[in-house]
Amino acid sequence: MGKSSIADKLSAQRSTNNFDLIRFIAAALVILSHCFSLAGKEFEPLSWLSGYETFGGLAVAIFFITSGFLITASWFSDENILSFIKKRILRIFPALIWVIFLTVFVLGPLLTALPLKEYFKNHTTYLYLNNVYLTCIYYSLPGVFAHNPWPNAVNGSLWTLPIEILMYAMIGFLGSIRLLKMKWFIPALLPFAFYLFISYYISHSNTMILWVRLSQTAKLAIYFIMGSIFYIYREKIILSVYIFVPAVIIYFLGYGHEYGHFTAFIALPYIIIYLAFVANKFTNNWGKYGDFSYGMYIYSFPVQQTIMFLWGEKLSTLSYFSLSFLISLLLSVQSWHLIEKKALRLKKVSLTVTIRRIQNQVLLEDK
Repeated sequence: MGKSSIADKLSAQRSTNNFDLIRFIAAALVILSHCFSLAGKEFEPLSWLSGYETFGGLAVAIFFITSGFLITASWFSDENILSFIKKRILRIFPALIWVIFLTVFVLGPLLTALPLKEYFKNHTTYLYLNNVYLTCIYYSLPGVFAHNPWPNAVNGSLWTLPIEILMYAMIGFLGSIRLLKMKWFIPALLPFAFYLFISYYISHSNTMILWVRLSQTAKLAIYFIMGSIFYIYREKIILSVYIFVPAVIIYFLGYGHEYGHFTAFIALPYIIIYLAFVANKFTNNWGKYGDFSYGMYIYSFPVQQTIMFLWGEKLSTLSYFSLSFLISLLLSVQSWHLIEKKALRLKKVSLTVTIRRIQNQVLLEDK
């Protein structure tokens, strides 16, 4: 791979890149990480190796880097706040609403330790439905997974979604008031995010924002902002193996040290964006099969908790991962083809045209 800017790669490859594959791998890493925590095991390979990060934490960082890049690109492709909001809603909420519905009205009744009458009378059952708003995450359903190694948690993966929505809102707001046009503005947010991360991470503070530790929110914001910076400066940033290799070295230098987070902040965004534009006919066309990463992410936790509920410690880690991955993938495939893909087609429907059609229909009915 020669020296070329991100803009050159975007122009040359157009819609072909490895983002779909990278996010798919990240979703698989989340499943792998949860195979240890949901089985009640203190050991997690990457946590043991790095001293600061799990496979799940790495995967979420990758999600936010890629999201920062792609969401910023989405804004600049259509600088209309209503269109931007519609696209974000159509990508996040249809699949989320469906998985919450299935969890409350199918999974819960099948697995609850309570009589069905008590399950449906319990106010906690209906609190869980509020997860569709992503303003506060409710993790438990009455009598469900109460005796699992990680008890009472039905879908722990949802915790990142409010932060993701916050980042979307930031891009939409800054774009609508034209601050994204000022290339220096997004990088200027980094010192503030770093300050929050350092202050609350080092002090082990439990201060919360969006029902997540402030240090964790700041960490993900840093990765999102870095991804956004890579798009904003796409004409300046060179993708070169001579930068990629040192970035990989810098990333691994942080392993086993307290400053590992900071080497990751520096190196990981470049590594991910570089890999996203490595030319390969198979990986560049990965997305033609569908974008299954989001479905895998939101389905996998309840799938893994169900497997743990049914078979407990009978499964080896490899069997647990394989079964979890396969079922989550199958569910994400059906989610993509039956829900997500159809919802995304509505992106092309103009809100203005739709509103005018409704108004015209109302006028005709009045006549």
